[in-house]
Amino acid sequence: MSQVVALRASMPHELTPGVTMGPLFGDGAQLNLIEFQPGALVPRHDHPHEQLGYVQRLESRARGA
Repeated sequence: MSQVVALRASMPHELTPGVTMGPLFGDGAQLNLIEFQPGALVPRHDHPHEQLGYVQRLESRARGA
């Protein structure tokens, strides 16, 4: 059975200040839409399973030289 769900329809929650995650779960997979506000950071961490990511949009600025 196929199910199509818009990522923005998932229930997002805040991972850390300025970072939200909207998860979608399948039978054997999970997909997350993660959004960062400018300057937001996620502390270093690891996962027991493989992780993949896709950057949809990136704005970057060099800090002092």
